[in-house]
Amino acid sequence: MKIYFGLHFDGLNPNPVPDAIGEKWLGSAGMLSLLQAQLGINSPNSSHTARVIEYLGQLQRKDHPKIFYHQSFQVDEFNVAEELEIIDTHFLTLWMNCRVKNVMQPYFEMRVA
Repeated sequence: MKIYFGLHFDGLNPNPVPDAIGEKWLGSAGMLSLLQAQLGINSPNSSHTARVIEYLGQLQRKDHPKIFYHQSFQVDEFNVAEELEIIDTHFLTLWMNCRVKNVMQPYFEMRVA
């Protein structure tokens, strides 16, 4: 099987490339789905919006003036939740390299708290 990977292949594409026999055109979500299927670890799919809203509730419970996202969260809760949910998704699916931990230390501390 030949896999073509591109970050933009999951989004809307005005000129979609049709899959041919033995070829797949995948973005990060499609690649994760394919890997999960091949490894037999499929998880239930939930919509992006449902995950962001659930994550928003978690952020609202953890929010306080000293947490790193507080000021942005006061301005636009939904978009902060969406950005942090994307980071969380990548972290949980091991797409991030462990060396990033030093840069993201406040984020990791928030997850443990």
